[in-house]
Amino acid sequence: MHRETLAGTAEAEARFERQVDDETLFGQARVRVAARPRGSGNVVRLAIVPPEPMPGAAKIPEPPRAILEAALEGATEAMRSGPEGYPFEDIEVVVTGIEYRPDASTPAGQKAAVGEALRQASREAGTRLLEPIMKVEVTAPEANVGDVLGDLNARHAQIEDVNLRGNLRLIIAKVPLRRMFGYSTDLRSATQGRANYTMQFETFDAWE
Repeated sequence: MHRETLAGTAEAEARFERQVDDETLFGQARVRVAARPRGSGNVVRLAIVPPEPMPGAAKIPEPPRAILEAALEGATEAMRSGPEGYPFEDIEVVVTGIEYRPDASTPAGQKAAVGEALRQASREAGTRLLEPIMKVEVTAPEANVGDVLGDLNARHAQIEDVNLRGNLRLIIAKVPLRRMFGYSTDLRSATQGRANYTMQFETFDAWE
């Protein structure tokens, strides 16, 4: 399964308003999104600056805890599926504004508004697809090292180390999972069955 991350930074605002029976569900929010360094994880936070009231107008009420928590929940839920349909990885989502109406604002409406604002902002920022990257360790006789390295390079591997393990060479590389199909057969053929390998998931990343 793949992941998505952001290609840039963007802001968006969304409004949700719906009449259900005799109740109005309302929510409005502004969201800022940005990419984070690879492997640093996701962050969701509030950084709301209350709007200044008009001269002579009553003070604008602050959103209660339930509305703020709903905003965070809406962002967290929306991060589970980016524009390409994959969960987001290594992004920051900041809720920068909430319009609170005591007579209409509801947690459900706020969740919907934040989710839509995040989707709009992520489309504007652009996304990059991240694929599973595997850590591969190959042990092979010295005579077969060239063949092993050549095959790994053809799979767009990143060679990290080549050292000794007893009488054998240990080759450590990172390789996109999609490039590893058929590797067992190809390795056995290239080395006449004298090499072995292990593979485990390392990270999600963009790869050529």
